[in-house]
Amino acid sequence: MRKKLFTLLLTMAASVGAMFAEKVQIGDLYYNLNETDKTAEVTYSTLSNNNYSGLRTSNIPASVVYNEVEYSVTSIGYFAFAGCCAGLTGDLIIPNSVTSIGNGAFMGCKGLISVMIPKSVTSIEDGAITGCINLKTINVDADNPNYCSMDGVLFNKDKTQLIQYPGGKQGAYSIPNSVTSIGITAFHFSGLTSIDIPNSVTSIGEAAFSGCMNLTSVVIGNGVKEIREGTFEYCPLKSITIGKGIRKIVSNAFLNAEIDGFNEYGQPMPKTDAAGNFIYTVEKFICYSKVPPTIEVPSYIGGDLKMFLDNFLEADIYVPKESVARYQAYNDTWGKLGILPIEAATTDVTDLIVTPSSSSAEITWPQVSGAASYELVIKDKSGNVVCTLIFNAQGQLTSIAFNAPSRDGAPQRTQTAGFAFTVTGLDAGTSYDLTITSKDNNGSILDTQTVAFFTSNIATGIDNAQSDQLQSTKVVRNGQLDILRGDKVYTVTGQEVK
Repeated sequence: MRKKLFTLLLTMAASVGAMFAEKVQIGDLYYNLNETDKTAEVTYSTLSNNNYSGLRTSNIPASVVYNEVEYSVTSIGYFAFAGCCAGLTGDLIIPNSVTSIGNGAFMGCKGLISVMIPKSVTSIEDGAITGCINLKTINVDADNPNYCSMDGVLFNKDKTQLIQYPGGKQGAYSIPNSVTSIGITAFHFSGLTSIDIPNSVTSIGEAAFSGCMNLTSVVIGNGVKEIREGTFEYCPLKSITIGKGIRKIVSNAFLNAEIDGFNEYGQPMPKTDAAGNFIYTVEKFICYSKVPPTIEVPSYIGGDLKMFLDNFLEADIYVPKESVARYQAYNDTWGKLGILPIEAATTDVTDLIVTPSSSSAEITWPQVSGAASYELVIKDKSGNVVCTLIFNAQGQLTSIAFNAPSRDGAPQRTQTAGFAFTVTGLDAGTSYDLTITSKDNNGSILDTQTVAFFTSNIATGIDNAQSDQLQSTKVVRNGQLDILRGDKVYTVTGQEVK
């Protein structure tokens, strides 16, 4: 992966113009000097794994002097410190003179612990700080116009693009709902154990999660249509869940084999069995798309689908029940795998859903990675709180408070069922707003979702079923969503199905 990534980033950097003078060494570093405007770009000593092998510093100067002329250091060039495994150490502070950081500038700098990006930096190219496996945090000056940092993760200013996750940051991570794109190599070689990608994300860059050696679980929301080349290569994934929007998967996006060391390029080496075959890790693959995604084979693989098929031969593949036959009809790809229907027991909730009747509302909501509690608040259209409910990390109710005016049929709770809850006694023909907020152990907000719903004017069969103590279950039959309560079946509008 390291050699392929090097080629990928070098290709993107090939358009850099030859506006600099010949490379010169000044002190410990090498520079390209611009004689016209007296600026300097930090560059590499050599494009190899031994780049700056003898360097022992974390200091990049704001200016340098060469032949008695002072040059302002305004850029850190592509691959400037790439592979500088021990040279740059500790906390790196980039000087305020720097305005741009090139492709792969700090790629693979294992000695870095933190990076401080000043307000002067207005351009950070793909993979600039990727593969730094001990890097704990990336900080950005609050006055920087183009970038920001949240919990040590690098974003663009409005947090619509996740640019770089620090390689040394460990554990589970949920991407904020503001994010619409994930950058190339954004999580490359990081310490992730699980990742939750929300519905807001529509684009994941190539090799975004490649080499995450501890990543075993991934949930991808409904917004992603394509999983690109090498996205999850060399991640020992056991569980993969993909939303209903997916349309294309590149055949080597999931090369999830157990790893046994690294080669000379720093590329992971998959383990093999006695016959020399890779040992794959995927156990469960859930795809909510009713349309079987196309499997695209990169030209350099030569049209071979074996890499994709072998990866999932031992996995249980779950797809929407009504689409099983469509998947099985793809004889060269999905049809060669064990296709199973998504049943209630295997369905993962991915959206906040409210199913109202005339006087009740069933609420289902997704699990948020890292959440210790969930707070559900229902308000009427005047902003008055009707009720507040608190649930723990397992979706079990821990407290409830009703604030509506006292009246017959005031809101009462029914049994909670994991991540589903039904509130009864609401007013018929009334608009409500529901907000669900997830928080971590420290009380910090991880995610907030709001949905409006409207109770019907006419009592329906589900209201008159005398079934408040019975648990509701959603099922999909022949493409139709129905609700089971006791021995009766209802539509989502509450009409009993005879």
